[in-house]
Amino acid sequence: MNNILKIASKTLLISSFIFLTTACGESAYDDTIDKLDKKYSADINYINAVNNSSTFYAKSNLYLRDVYHGDFEVVKLLAAGVSGSITHKWSSHGHKFEFATEDTNSGANTTDVRFDLTNQANYWAVAWLNNNNDTLSIFQKKTSSVSGVFSVRIFANANLTVKILGNATNFTNTVAGQVSETYTVESCADLYVGGNEIDLCQQANFGQSYLVVVDSDGLITYAKE
Repeated sequence: MNNILKIASKTLLISSFIFLTTACGESAYDDTIDKLDKKYSADINYINAVNNSSTFYAKSNLYLRDVYHGDFEVVKLLAAGVSGSITHKWSSHGHKFEFATEDTNSGANTTDVRFDLTNQANYWAVAWLNNNNDTLSIFQKKTSSVSGVFSVRIFANANLTVKILGNATNFTNTVAGQVSETYTVESCADLYVGGNEIDLCQQANFGQSYLVVVDSDGLITYAKE
């Protein structure tokens, strides 16, 4: 074997050894993190407001493996799907989380975001289309229930007008990717966003709070805060 082949073979062996050592070390380290006392937690409901089925992932910053590793898969949701409340736990200093989504059908990674969770807090994680690009927004839930009316916050992917029938107030337009203030709606068909009627009659109950997710074409979905 000439010197060039010997050098190439040695380089390949060293590269393989480094790869295997790194992978094993990563796995061993993450196994150790798994065994730590996870006394902190937060609850998150996931919403898929993109056009395709999406898979959501989440991991604490303490883990070395990539967020798209199967161990960090949280939930799969069809378009307009809303998950139940899912508890995320972490040990000391592990509150910095990475969240990500993936197209369930193609397996293509779509977006990821880092967010600091607060112990005992409740959140929404919304996958939405920002100029046709998948985006993920995370924000705290807010319950502002008032007897006899609907309390509604709006999450939209565009700047849209807000109107409530019977209310002459000039409400502030929605801001793309930001949750609105809480609106009081007296009838389930009184809310209009971007000129589209937001019908709460099917599932909403008076006296409860809701997050309404919309785009320029109208309602995508809504869920109780």
